[in-house]
Order: sequence, then C-alpha cells, then structure tokens
Amino acid sequence: MAPRKDAIDKKTVAKIEKLADGVVKAVEKGKNPWLDIPIRSLANVTFSEKKRLVELGGQKQKRYFFNVSMAKKFM
Repeated sequence: MAPRKDAIDKKTVAKIEKLADGVVKAVEKGKNPWLDIPIRSLANVTFSEKKRLVELGGQKQKRYFFNVSMAKKFM
C-alpha cells in the first residue's frame, strides 16, 4: 500500500526544515552554506532495464550559497 499524501507531505516538510536549519547554523558560524546537488550529465546517468528509465547516478556536486558564480547555476 502506498503511503498517504499527508505522510509524504510531512516527510518533505521535515527534510526542508532540516536543510533550512543547517543553512542557518552555518551562517551563524560564519561559514558558507552549501547543498549537494546531483550532477546532471551523461557521465552520471544509467539506464535501468527493470524500470525502463534513464536514472541519475550517485555523483554529486557542492553548490555554495554565497558564491556569485554559483548563483546562476541555482537559477
């Protein structure tokens, strides 16, 4: 049985709040907060025969909040 939408929404909200708390704590410590974002390139994709889908691999890249050159990548 699939999880209810309310449970999924609460789980998503909890993940976002955890991420936001981490950002706030990093800024309070005077550090540049960052996110790990999956790399979207052909080198980081695989084809799943079972699902018949192209899926992103596990490679990630750090994106820093207070870096002007990375702001374009977030947008």
